[in-house]
Amino acid sequence: MTFCFLTLTNIGNGQQSDTIPIYRSNYQHIVFKIDNKYLNYTDMISMFGINNVLRKGFHNIKIDPGFRHYNIDGKPYKRQYCLVSEIDTIDNIQWQTTEKIQPICDSSCLDKKINYSFVLHKFEETKLSEDSIKKIRIVFPEDFYSAQQEWILLKLLFYQDSTILIGKITDVVDFTGRKIIFSKTIKLSPKEKKSFLPYLDDLVKQQEGLVCITKTWPWLLEYYNGNSEFYYFYSDDCKDYKKIIRQCDKITGKMLYKSRKYK
Repeated sequence: MTFCFLTLTNIGNGQQSDTIPIYRSNYQHIVFKIDNKYLNYTDMISMFGINNVLRKGFHNIKIDPGFRHYNIDGKPYKRQYCLVSEIDTIDNIQWQTTEKIQPICDSSCLDKKINYSFVLHKFEETKLSEDSIKKIRIVFPEDFYSAQQEWILLKLLFYQDSTILIGKITDVVDFTGRKIIFSKTIKLSPKEKKSFLPYLDDLVKQQEGLVCITKTWPWLLEYYNGNSEFYYFYSDDCKDYKKIIRQCDKITGKMLYKSRKYK
């Protein structure tokens, strides 16, 4: 359910208020589960913005009675705020690492975890360990310096009798926020399946996870072997982990190649 609040606008210059188009913004209260903590946020969504904006804490947008109208390209709009009443609880990534993993991350690490959990939520994704199927999932922004536009997700599922590659793209399309704008599913051959398995085995043998984040937005690679989850959250320029990053890059490269091969 959505509740909306409209500004009382007096435009003047002979233009009636009921002829002014509406500038509508949704917002929703969200709870993130990160590292066994529950964190409250408000998802602010704008019709004319280019991204959802997450603000810490639960907030209710109050209309400023002195706010007459909103100009976009010289045209007046009435401002409308809509609260999406349902509270989403997001717990879709197993963020905990083993004691062997020493994270290299600055104060932005928590914000990035929250953003990646949020994007996966918009991809309609859940935890990999919700069933016993072996799988790998990769998510990354199209622009590693902005992360405000398209995001890409690749997921490979190793069923007993088949192997499925799923590709999705999400972007902000209207006032309701980020949505899936593209999705496709590809069935791989038994030979293609076998080509992935050695890379996955070597990945965990080399290192059971990685957290190394610099200034750019990182890659997120998750692997579930049917029993345990492993995640690799890293920026390309993490110099101390070149070997394991090369292994992650090989897996990502193969999945990107397969997704483009079957366009």
